[in-house]
Amino acid sequence: MRVLIISDTFCPAKDGVVRFITELSEALREVHEVILMVPRFPKRYYPPCDDSLFCFKVIRIPVIPVQLHSYFWTLPTLSVFREIYKADVVIFNSFAPLGFYSIIIASVLRKRKILFVHHNEMELLHHAFDIPRFLKTNLGHMAIMVHKQMDHFVYATNKFRVKVRKLAGEHVAMSKVPFVVKPRSIIPDHVEYLRQRFDIPEGKKVVLYLGRFSGEKNVEVITEVMCRLSRREDTVTLMGGSGYLLEEMKLKASSHSCNIRFLGMVPEKYLWDLYSISDVLLTPTPHEVLSFTVIEGLAAGVVPVVNGRYREDIVNERNAVLIEDVSDVVEICSKTSEILDNPETLERKRQSVVLDLPNRDSFKDIWLCVLNSLS
Repeated sequence: MRVLIISDTFCPAKDGVVRFITELSEALREVHEVILMVPRFPKRYYPPCDDSLFCFKVIRIPVIPVQLHSYFWTLPTLSVFREIYKADVVIFNSFAPLGFYSIIIASVLRKRKILFVHHNEMELLHHAFDIPRFLKTNLGHMAIMVHKQMDHFVYATNKFRVKVRKLAGEHVAMSKVPFVVKPRSIIPDHVEYLRQRFDIPEGKKVVLYLGRFSGEKNVEVITEVMCRLSRREDTVTLMGGSGYLLEEMKLKASSHSCNIRFLGMVPEKYLWDLYSISDVLLTPTPHEVLSFTVIEGLAAGVVPVVNGRYREDIVNERNAVLIEDVSDVVEICSKTSEILDNPETLERKRQSVVLDLPNRDSFKDIWLCVLNSLS
């Protein structure tokens, strides 16, 4: 079977979705022919990525060379139509422009379509782009229309199962496929490098944010919380990642004399070593609780501070700090400080992390069952 995966994000960008797409492509190509279609990012924003290093075919689609809140607008080209025409099944990662017009093309060509659901489009439009209400209403109707075009939905968290039923109906075909993470052994030399590079003394509590510096990630509130926590003598605050709000957050921290270490993009080889020296992962975003980063943090034994509005089986009061109002700096600071001030509670939460996540083989098997159901 020829499987086309369409994503708005991939190498050289670095985030949890990129790791997921890579894992999915590698798993499926063991049985099927896999083609990955992604944007060709302008060189002035990202360094070139060597697609020949991947064990699956990567097709790059040109973009308008203007970045809008970390996103690029792809151009519909003949190669998009050609690859969809040749595909047996098309898997969509998002409703970004590349995904949206590809869904229309795939529907016209009567292709079998799978949507991996990990966004709430309305919340994303509000927090990332501040779209006017009347436009959001019209886009909401379009989202319903697009959902009804799908043959199968795959979701990783319970929140998005509810969303699919609301938009597409109660009796649509759905499969839950949790994320796969691959923890590795900690390398002492890497830990020592990180401590020296970013001045992280032994014995200090470490609060980490790792992700995109953008509105939908609540990064303005998180930076304010980090500023306040950085004034604690026993705490080091780290913020890793990139995005359109990064420079603004650096300026904000500097103007308030905050001692936040901005790490930039953390190379993959140091990821698990960074988690290993962190105590708390600060990620109370408005529209998610179980992001890829949270799962990685849990797998590494880091206590996440997350949105308590959405409940997931593996994130609860025993192993996480749940926030009622993610816009409330005082609440986030208070609850984070409370756990930092209580080593026994912190350690108890770390020990309560029990992840029932699939290994790579079961992850592959679930996805293969989904594809077989459409054959």
